[in-house]
Order: sequence, then structure tokens, then C-alpha cells
Amino acid sequence: MPRKYYDIEFSPVIIALDVSSSMETDDSGNHPLQVAEGIIPQLAELGKHFPTVDDMTRIGLITFSSGAEVQLPLGEVGKLSDLAGKSVDFKPQGLTYYGAAFKLIHSELQQVRQRLFEHEHLEGLSVGYHRPVVFFITDGRPNDSDADRKAAWEALVGDDDLSPHFVTFGVGNVRAEHIAPYCNRRGRVLLARDPANVARDITDLIELMCATIVELNGNDSSSQDNKSFFETDHDGWRANFDVLNFNDQYDVL
Repeated sequence: MPRKYYDIEFSPVIIALDVSSSMETDDSGNHPLQVAEGIIPQLAELGKHFPTVDDMTRIGLITFSSGAEVQLPLGEVGKLSDLAGKSVDFKPQGLTYYGAAFKLIHSELQQVRQRLFEHEHLEGLSVGYHRPVVFFITDGRPNDSDADRKAAWEALVGDDDLSPHFVTFGVGNVRAEHIAPYCNRRGRVLLARDPANVARDITDLIELMCATIVELNGNDSSSQDNKSFFETDHDGWRANFDVLNFNDQYDVL
């Protein structure tokens, strides 16, 4: 099928960051959430250095613990370069409810088209949307009920065109079986190899997320569902993360 061309195209991206109490200080005495504050300025720099990525990518940020909260609403923030000067104060507290994060991610994705239409004045334009991408970062075992979590996950990764490529990063002491089920389409589940150094792992994965966004926006959207983001040999993730295969070993919990 020939590729359709649009006046403007968007690639929605959501970062979902665990801010439960265990993320305050890791086993090495580092403060992972202080490191995570570097996400915003690094994304702003990414936009400045890659104009095409800047034009297409629209970012959202949510945090989750015993609940979930929108820090940067998807579709309202503008370009990556518009993040310059913005900051987020991550406050570690509470438990780890994956389901709350999944529900809020789903809600944000359902609103992105209307928000972009309103905030970017798209009247009269032909607008295309790449499939959204979610980067989900956690160091903890989910504490919410299995039924609630499974229902929220299934609603998020249904069959519609807003069902995201879901990439999960496990850092710290998270166990493989707790995160392995949570990827979708071209996503991956990556488990950091050094449980003692969450802060370093978060720094590494911020760089990986930026590289992945560049790769995403450089691909023909017609092939997006047919390849993995991580088919190429990224030394950064191969050196620091194990790739989990949920199809062979795990069920959604």
C-alpha cells in the first residue's frame, strides 16, 4: 500500500515514571529521582539538535505510585524544544500501582488528537499520527490487585490505532516476572543488570529513550508495526540491560 502524505505528522510519546518510596534512595545511596529530573532538559536538547524529531514528537510525562498524576499533558506541551526551562519536582511516596499508570496513559492517549487540534491550530490541515510510544520505568513489584491491573492493561493495549508500542524498563531490585508481560507491538522489556545502581541505569535509559525517539521518527510509518525499536545493535542497552521475552515465559499478571 502506498504511503499517504500529510501536511503534518505527529509521533506521541509518553514517559511513565515510578515515583514510589523505593525510588528515593537506591542501595548505593544515590537518589534515582534526582537523576530522573534530567529527562526534561535532555529531551529539550534532543529537540534542538534534531529539527525533524522536534517537529513531529509530542511528549507527555506521568508519574505513578499509589496513584498516577499527569506532569506534562500529552498534546499540550508543544515541541520537545519547548521543554527548555520546564522542570518537574518528583516526590517519592507510596506504593507501586501499575494499573493506575495504565489507566492514566490510556486516558492521555485518548485525548491527544483533540488536544493537538486545539493547541496547534490544525484547522484545514491533513494530519497524520504515528502509533504512540510509551516508556514505562519502574523499580518495584506492582502492589495493586491482579484483576484491576490486568483490566487496565488490556484496555490500554487493545486493537485500535492508539494502542501504543509499550517499552518497559526495570531498574533496581525489580524481578523479571513482574515486568516481563508488559510490552506491546514493537516494544521491549529491558531489565537493568545492576540492581544496586538505579541512578546510573536511569541515566543510561534516558539516553536510550532519546536514541529511540530519533530512530522512530526516522522510520517510514508504514513499517512501524513490523520491526522492533531494538533490532539494531545498540551497545548502550546491550551492555546494561537484559531483554526479556514475555511470549515464551510469562503471562500478564
